[in-house]
Amino acid sequence: VGPFPPSFFESFTASMASPDFVYKFVAQGEGVTAVNLQSVSMHYTGYLLDGTKFDSSYGKEPFKFRIGKGKVISGWEGLALGMRPGSKLVAR
Repeated sequence: VGPFPPSFFESFTASMASPDFVYKFVAQGEGVTAVNLQSVSMHYTGYLLDGTKFDSSYGKEPFKFRIGKGKVISGWEGLALGMRPGSKLVAR
């Protein structure tokens, strides 16, 4: 993947949950948008800003959580609220 220069994030949108958490949809998905207290599952890959991959759910079961229960970072919950099944995004 390589390092992510600041310019990579220029067209990203600030999350309503945390303005320091920015995102960009790369696939919108279809169906109904996730709502508060809904159980969701998603795959993810985590990278450091230098491009080093530090974690991924691919090749394993998707990560599952209930939105609004505070079990994951608030930025992740906020992003899940705007997602539809099949959505893909990049977040920082």
